[in-house]
Amino acid sequence: MAYWLSNQVIANFSQHEVLDKDWRSPGRLKTHNNQKYLRYFWEVNDLRKWQSICDGGDFRRWYGNLEEKVDFSDAAKSFYLGKGGYSASYSTRKGITWSEITSSKTSFRIRPEGAFNSTTSPTIISTAADARPNAVIAFLNSRVSAYLIEAINPTLHTTIHDVLRLPYSVPPLSVERLVGDNLTFSKQDWDSFETSEGYAKHVMISHIAEHPLSYPLKIGHYKGYVPKKCQEFRNYFRRVDITW
Repeated sequence: MAYWLSNQVIANFSQHEVLDKDWRSPGRLKTHNNQKYLRYFWEVNDLRKWQSICDGGDFRRWYGNLEEKVDFSDAAKSFYLGKGGYSASYSTRKGITWSEITSSKTSFRIRPEGAFNSTTSPTIISTAADARPNAVIAFLNSRVSAYLIEAINPTLHTTIHDVLRLPYSVPPLSVERLVGDNLTFSKQDWDSFETSEGYAKHVMISHIAEHPLSYPLKIGHYKGYVPKKCQEFRNYFRRVDITW
């Protein structure tokens, strides 16, 4: 029992709709033999056979932890179905996922369209046309959500049931726009390292003055402004103690 909750916090559970109203679990894909059926993306070549799967991972909000592929050949699908199966109707729709076990705060991120999720990455998807996923993930990554989750289930696990019974109030559109920026920057950050399937070049290369890939940055300076993307890179370097 969360005896420390104030009456105002408790009242939110009766004054607001819970996420369960417009969101649901799409199920999970359980291989029953990860050693055989899971690979990192750099270990496979046939992307028709190997599909993306969210399988837990480190603390990371908004986007990322997309390193693994699951065998989705006909033989593998037949094996999965024989062991409990998966929901073909909803399993690869865009959703919101997180790592089920953590000793830190729960971090929520987007599960891209076409990706599956394992048991260690619970996922929710929208059942309403106007569910506004950016607004929902903004709430889930907020301090309010973290406080409520800790009250509902003060363990190392954050289950789908815990998340779906959170009281939810739609934030203003300005918050959704900020979330859009967060998603963009988080994906750029994820794709700037070799552990991303979308990796093209390391972020440090873009800041070598003599390197041809730095040309767009030079143009930005010549025009008298610093593009938003460049500013995000600067913020990233400050986090790793590189002085500008």
